[in-house]
Amino acid sequence: VEFRFMKHNILYDYKKIDEAIELLKKAVKAFPDHETKFMTHLAYLYKKKNVYDEGLEIIDGLWEKYPDDLDILNKKIYWHMYLGQKEKSLNTAKQLTERNPNNGNFHDSYGEALTEFGEYEEALKEFKKALELEPFGWFSYNSYLQMAKCYKGLGKYDLAKKSLKEGEKAIHTTFCCADMRKEWKQKRDKVLAEIEELEAKK
Repeated sequence: VEFRFMKHNILYDYKKIDEAIELLKKAVKAFPDHETKFMTHLAYLYKKKNVYDEGLEIIDGLWEKYPDDLDILNKKIYWHMYLGQKEKSLNTAKQLTERNPNNGNFHDSYGEALTEFGEYEEALKEFKKALELEPFGWFSYNSYLQMAKCYKGLGKYDLAKKSLKEGEKAIHTTFCCADMRKEWKQKRDKVLAEIEELEAKK
């Protein structure tokens, strides 16, 4: 199993997505006990190819098969979000946080979906709840970035910048690989540039 994922990562890094897809399809048949992990990766390979319907179909199939695995339900939020399905995404997020209200990551996911669809005030409530439950959660740096987007959307630029500074702290205190740090900083710089542009216009 580990060798399959190692090869998957190599193929992914070299953008050989179709080969990676075939690898995972064969791996699922060879190692059915690891179906959820293999199929989840397969879904994201379809996302890489912008074939979102195929990815959602995989996630829906997993949820139907494993209805007690809330991590799969969490993934459904994002797939509906990728497809622009606001009502389905937010309803799924609400269902998730109702089933497990004490999981900070689930509130973070709800907040991200709300942010995506411009519901900034409600999103901030979810992010604050996520950080209240797990102030040092692995997702916390993302929560602060998303909060900054919300404050930017609400015209509260000072609070947006403050959130980005908190995110900068969080990214150095949570388990986060170098690539994720680099990606986060690129997103932060983009938000900061947008804030500066809006401030200049104001």
